[in-house]
Amino acid sequence: MMHRGLRYALFLLLLIDDVLLPAQPSPEVGGSLYDSYPVPPETSRLLFYIQRDKNTNTIAYEAVLDAHGKLAASDPVHVHWWRFAEDGQSEELSSIESRFAYGVKHRGTTEGRASMGFVATNKYGFTVTVLPNGQAIALMRIDGKVARLRTIRVQANDHSWWPKIRYVDIIGSDVTTGAPVTERYIP
Repeated sequence: MMHRGLRYALFLLLLIDDVLLPAQPSPEVGGSLYDSYPVPPETSRLLFYIQRDKNTNTIAYEAVLDAHGKLAASDPVHVHWWRFAEDGQSEELSSIESRFAYGVKHRGTTEGRASMGFVATNKYGFTVTVLPNGQAIALMRIDGKVARLRTIRVQANDHSWWPKIRYVDIIGSDVTTGAPVTERYIP
């Protein structure tokens, strides 16, 4: 069962999007809606991103590094929008989005690893680290496997005043085999 706070936060954001942003056209039969979505630029700091079926705007999670390329001891993850449905520019989250929906909680950093969580739920915690090659990654247990988190996709039925989350797909790659792993969360 979806954490009540997450459900409320996602509802609030979907409601805000209904008022502020136009809906995107439905995908063609046989294809995935996300096949045509733009993605944030690949950088050594990009950890993962969230896409929603509402429109192509995307929430990006990036590692914050110090001058030596190490993970920042405080606030090691920066979360922001890529407004692809508008002008394609990066934009900060609103304070409501940051505090109740897409923001993160920093639980502590030890030995270059930050323990993180989402503000909307305690169910899915993740660990951020920087590999020797300088690439920052987020590690999470997905479908029972330790995996590198790549993206989260939110599907909602928002054809009424009260949107309902249909499901959330959490997508990554197994750190041992590199094989894709997916977990579907149905509230």
